[in-house]
Amino acid sequence: MNVKKIMITNAYSYKNKGDAAIIICMLKELNRQFKGTEITISTHDRYDISRKIFGDYSYHPNIQTIVYGTTKSRAIKALRALLFFVRLLIFKVFFRFRPYFLFTADEKIKIKKYEETDLVIACGGGYLITRGKFDIIGTILFALGFYLATFFNKPIILYNQSIGPFGSRFHLPLLKFFLKPAKVIICREMLTYRRLEKAGLKNIMLGADIAFILKPKKDDFPEQQDGEPKVGISVRKWLNESRQRYYENKIKNFIEMMAKKYPKIVFYFIPQVIYQENEDNDLIVSNRIVSKLSGFAKKHTIIISRDLHPGSLMSIIGNMDFFIGTRMHSNIFALSSGVKTIAIAYEPKSFGIMNGLGLGEYVMHMADVTEEKLEKKFEQLKNDKNYLKNLKSAVNNHRP
Repeated sequence: MNVKKIMITNAYSYKNKGDAAIIICMLKELNRQFKGTEITISTHDRYDISRKIFGDYSYHPNIQTIVYGTTKSRAIKALRALLFFVRLLIFKVFFRFRPYFLFTADEKIKIKKYEETDLVIACGGGYLITRGKFDIIGTILFALGFYLATFFNKPIILYNQSIGPFGSRFHLPLLKFFLKPAKVIICREMLTYRRLEKAGLKNIMLGADIAFILKPKKDDFPEQQDGEPKVGISVRKWLNESRQRYYENKIKNFIEMMAKKYPKIVFYFIPQVIYQENEDNDLIVSNRIVSKLSGFAKKHTIIISRDLHPGSLMSIIGNMDFFIGTRMHSNIFALSSGVKTIAIAYEPKSFGIMNGLGLGEYVMHMADVTEEKLEKKFEQLKNDKNYLKNLKSAVNNHRP
């Protein structure tokens, strides 16, 4: 391919260090394979655009950001999305005339960008998913982030994807329309591969999450205390209010239990996402759990509150003796660093990646966490003499 211009679509935000790691590693690989190519990053976060956070590239807001604007209302979002779909349909019918007058200035700039590029690569991640029946509207907007390339006969690659599960059996057949034109869909775990294979898609291959190639960035780790063992934890908001409260209480109870059992143990809460504007902030959950601890157990906990580069976050996680992660990429940072890890899965992709590494026995559902289960898994992990040897081999084979 004669590729001079590449557009990376569906980037999320530097504030999520897992997504940031994906972009950093993608850019490294693209610059290696397509030297001198002009790269545009289409991102959800306007902060990334204003700061040129990933380097001296061209930046644009993604489709969802443009269509939704600043509204928080789900009804208004749905209406704006439906109107955008209608205008796109009219645009496609009269495509030969290029009726750009149908769109706002930002939409027009965005669509024209597809006409100018040579290759569209949908950023790796897990955004092609639905939880409820009406989530499909937002998911189709995500899909339009790469599907618009078909209007101009530009090739599409879906990079390191977790796709599904879906809140309705009709969602995947509908989404399949947007997936079929891709040259290849690289699945980062077997659950996605099998789901798409069962749906009849032929343009699929099994890969791995690109974040496995991230390199640690030296960090002074000023919060470090003398203690043994050092246990890293990542937590997040995900469940409904009652289930979330249950999950947080079980993490709290586990820390209380371990602090009594191991007098020198230290727990480090390590946030992966600090994105207050999008109501996605692991610090809030971390602080809430620690605030409920007894005075004795609090002495065994530290919260890393700094907004760190993904490589620095990986370096800190790599200093742990054990890691218990709800955020999937925090687990990837730990596993890549050779740290014994228990994954708490909020979506099936965590099961897929842990199973792919041969570590399926060390993952559990977020909604099913109890202090007893965590203690049992922790002791199993602590005494598993083959874990690190098997992990090293599995990670080397798993790296893209």
